[in-house]
Amino acid sequence: MTNITLEQCCTIISTLWSNGVHDAKTLHKLTSIPRFTVYDYVKKLKNDNTLNPLPRSSRLKKLSSKKRHFLGRLISANRYYTCTELANILNENYTNLNVTD
Repeated sequence: MTNITLEQCCTIISTLWSNGVHDAKTLHKLTSIPRFTVYDYVKKLKNDNTLNPLPRSSRLKKLSSKKRHFLGRLISANRYYTCTELANILNENYTNLNVTD
């Protein structure tokens, strides 16, 4: 298997586990998921009976990728900008962005 997401791996392993495949080596051979990852999944399934990921904070990013790219170009152009100068330039170019130092 190539290019599968973490959720897909968990779903595949959970489905096989519920169908009675409880051996890590067999799960590895059937799915081509790395063996040590399968061992971790089997350990979780034995303890919790689920592969749900831990909850993570959902803090949003302040700068979009375009704005981060712009900030990186500013810094590479002049490495001696102060935080105040960078904040002023960002506020001038992106009016909806409120950056304070």
